[in-house]
Amino acid sequence: LPQEVMNLINVSYIRAMAEKLGISRIHEEQKKVIFEFYEKNLLNPQKIAKLSEIYGMGILIHAGVKPFIKCNFNGKNKLHQVTTFLNHFVV
Repeated sequence: LPQEVMNLINVSYIRAMAEKLGISRIHEEQKKVIFEFYEKNLLNPQKIAKLSEIYGMGILIHAGVKPFIKCNFNGKNKLHQVTTFLNHFVV
């Protein structure tokens, strides 16, 4: 399949996963990917600890009134990095 088609498939997968995980919005700001969460979401202390272990200083977790996670993904394939990040919630 052409790369454009694969990108559309990946974006659809990301949107479906985000909805299941309680993520209201994913966007990029100043070269960082930001995951904004609904008030009811799948964030819990175990998942936060796991993400911190995996991403170290490359992640900022804000668990306030409007929870979000800001990730510093290096490299060109951000769609793949976002998919990998979301898959960490499922396991």
